[in-house]
Amino acid sequence: MAKSTRAARRRAVSSARRSRSSWGWYALSAVVVVAGVALILANRSEPAEPTTTQHWHAAFGVNVCGEWLPNPETFEYSAENPSQIAGIHTHGDGLMHIHPHVTSEAGENATVGKFFAYGGWEADEDSFTVWDGQEHKTGDMCGDEEAVVQWELNGELQDGSITSYRPKDGDVIALALLPEGEEIGDPPAVAQLQDPLAAEGGPGTVAPTVPTPLAPDATAPAGETPTSVAGETPPTDAPTGETSVPSAP
Repeated sequence: MAKSTRAARRRAVSSARRSRSSWGWYALSAVVVVAGVALILANRSEPAEPTTTQHWHAAFGVNVCGEWLPNPETFEYSAENPSQIAGIHTHGDGLMHIHPHVTSEAGENATVGKFFAYGGWEADEDSFTVWDGQEHKTGDMCGDEEAVVQWELNGELQDGSITSYRPKDGDVIALALLPEGEEIGDPPAVAQLQDPLAAEGGPGTVAPTVPTPLAPDATAPAGETPTSVAGETPPTDAPTGETSVPSAP
């Protein structure tokens, strides 16, 4: 009888050990599966900053004393160097078109400040001069009220200079000179985010194309290779004596 009891106990202990081992195996398998799914999703997500294969869009506008300035005119070349293609530009639709062609305008370099430099404008925490050609600064008057330079990102008031911000795809960015505490609001161009390629011959969204090298004599920042979107043709109105380069969408 004792032998039978001991044998039964051994069988019970062995069964419990196998049960604990099975649960451990299942738990380990679950951890591996969850980690694998997370890794796949991370690899499929959009990068935090634009590379030379992304084509992002951000709505942008300037509010001066309650009035939105008209959209800046189309530009596709740097104001500082008219033969340098600008990978961060606008098509007159109130959107920043962000698809860098070289590393100096990609990643952490893809800033509002780069957009301003290409457009020939300036801004800091207390002043800005944009396409209306006038300097607007903190201390200017809006009617009988003193105004301050301020900016919002997606409806939230921000600190610091707008020029250091790196826009993300779908952002809504508003720069303003307004009395402190007065709401800036969304720029009119926010509606263009519904079809951001309309000004480029849309409607509809197209997959970003990988830039291909231009002719060896095309101009680019020192140490970098200029690029162009595949399948595009050079413009015919390049300034006299300068190398013609393809127009960026």
